[in-house]
Parts: sequence; C-alpha cells; structure tokens
Amino acid sequence: MRRADARQKAASSLLKLPCSHAGFDSGAGSKFVEECLPKSVEKNASAIDSKVRAVTYELAAPIQDSDGVRFNLIFVARDGDAAKDVEAELKDATRDWKSAIENNESKLTKLVREAPSQLGHKKWGVAIDPFMRAIKSGTVKRDGRVVSFRLAEKFSDSEKKEMREVMTKSTEDQEAAATITQALIKKQPIPEASLAQIVGGEWASHVLAPRATDKDCAALKDKLARFDMAKPQAIPSHTRFALRFKCEGQPLPQATQSCLLDAKDADTFGRCAMPQNPLDKSATLGSGLTLPPSAKTILQ
Repeated sequence: MRRADARQKAASSLLKLPCSHAGFDSGAGSKFVEECLPKSVEKNASAIDSKVRAVTYELAAPIQDSDGVRFNLIFVARDGDAAKDVEAELKDATRDWKSAIENNESKLTKLVREAPSQLGHKKWGVAIDPFMRAIKSGTVKRDGRVVSFRLAEKFSDSEKKEMREVMTKSTEDQEAAATITQALIKKQPIPEASLAQIVGGEWASHVLAPRATDKDCAALKDKLARFDMAKPQAIPSHTRFALRFKCEGQPLPQATQSCLLDAKDADTFGRCAMPQNPLDKSATLGSGLTLPPSAKTILQ
C-alpha cells in the first residue's frame, strides 16, 4: 500500500503511522499507540513538519498477505539544509524509539494478544515480534532532499506457518458460524461440530446437551432419596447438590440420565459422571476461562 500527502503536519502524522497501524489493526487501540510511541518521537515529528514539503509512505498490508512487517516513510524536505535537519531528527527518533520498544516489549505483546478484536489480535499476535524487531533495526538514509525512514523485518519460517494457521482457523470459524446461522434461521438443531469449531468441544457439548425436565428430575430425585438413605457415603456431594437444587433445566446428557436411572444400588448411582459447567470446572482447577467474542455472541 502506498500513499502521498502534502498537507500541513503530514510529517508528524506519518511518523506516528507504524504504531497507529499496528494498534488499530490489532484491536489494541490507543493504549497500544501510547506505549509504542514515546513522547520524544512526537516532538521530533513536530520539528520535522516545518522542514518538509511532502511525504509518502509504503507499508505491507494486509499483514496476513505480506512476507513480514514493512513501513517505508519518505520525507521530501524543502531544501538540502532542511533535509539534513530532518535526517538528524529522524535519527534521534530512531534511538529513542528503539529504547522505548525494548522497555515496553512485554506490555505491547500483552496488549495485542489480549485485544478484543479476535482475528486482529491473532494476526498481530504473530506479527508483534517482527514489528518490534523492525523498529529496533530501523534505518535512516538521506539522498539530496529526500530522507527515508525504513522499518522492515521479514517473518521467520515459524511465524509464516503460525500466520497461515491463524488465517485457516479464521476461515473455518467463518464457515462454522455460517452453518450455525443457517440452522438457527431454519429452526434446526445447531450442529455440535460447527459450534465446537468456535467455542471448543467442551463448551459445545455443554450448551447443546438436552435439558432436564421436571419429569426427569422427579424420577432422579426419587432414586437419590432412596439411595441416600440406604448408603449416603456412596453419593458424592456434588451429585447430591446437583440433583436436589440444580436439576430442572440443567444440561443432562443421555449417557448421564441413563446411568442414573439404570443404577440398581447407591454405589453405581454415585459413580455416574455428572455434567459440569466448563466455568465451574475452570474454577475448581484454579484457572480462569475466557471465551472469545464470537463464542460469547453465540452463547447469548
């Protein structure tokens, strides 16, 4: 992608481009830009404005179709002396920028990988390391009135592979979402495999499992009462609580229902695997569980 600009203050806007592009394309937004672009570079940019007649730039976009990260920022100075001043300002900016990136590397990586834009943060989750390497290896060159500031870093083989996997997964997610949408429009059951593609197998099984009816729960509570009286130690507390207080309307897979109803004694009844909400399971294991935005939309 190439653009040219001769507007007032175009130079200062151009110097902000790499951080702005990465921040907003990834979904990390203005917070990323603040951490990426030191205030001293903004001062360098302002100093350049009065010395530049026009600017142009080239960048590798969209990032997933490129062989790496590339920003080529070109400043056309008003005259030869102004070009030398622009060169000096850009070299100062390069030095400060490299230092800022080294200091904020972990923050920038975290902002990108936790950004709310699902595909954006996945793409830039791959590209963030080469992006920072590009800034660290940035070069400034002057040729007459033209001064160029080049930031470029190719993806490694492993980064290329990871980017391909991200885009393949994105395509598969889109196809799964389309299948789910069509099922909802036609009032047909949601295919579990399509939902699992987006939210994972555990969540898909939980969401699509049959719900226990009042009749189901009455029969199960009756068996629980009899077995609990005969041998209470055989009944796990979570099974007792689930059937007594959380039965109606809760997921009840056919395998669990059959196991409970077919049980002939308290020991067999107590060994039946009860369905568990993935969030409850995560809390039991002591780790957080975060759903992607697309999953939250479907589960709503």
